[in-house]
Amino acid sequence: MAKDHASLQRDVKILFELYSWEVVENKKGQSARNYNSGEKGIADLLVVKPFSHVIWMEIKTPNDIQKPDQVKFEKRVTAKGHKYFLIYDVEQAKEVLIIMERQVNHGVL
Repeated sequence: MAKDHASLQRDVKILFELYSWEVVENKKGQSARNYNSGEKGIADLLVVKPFSHVIWMEIKTPNDIQKPDQVKFEKRVTAKGHKYFLIYDVEQAKEVLIIMERQVNHGVL
């Protein structure tokens, strides 16, 4: 059964935090771990491996698609060399985590 957006985002956040990644959620309200940039199209999650990698993640349910502002944001950050992933389920997030952890362990920036 497909998860709702909030549940999927929570599970992806927990997964990356288990491997010492810092995860900042872009959502309404502010706290130490939640940030609302006010920018249209910004990804749901900013995921950072301290002293190493920064990646953006847009969380989507299986039938969801990127909005035009999200596509613009993706193009802007990837043009600057950032990594950006559309995540549709936790298994896909695990695949991204494996790839990123290999890069971290091999000193690939």
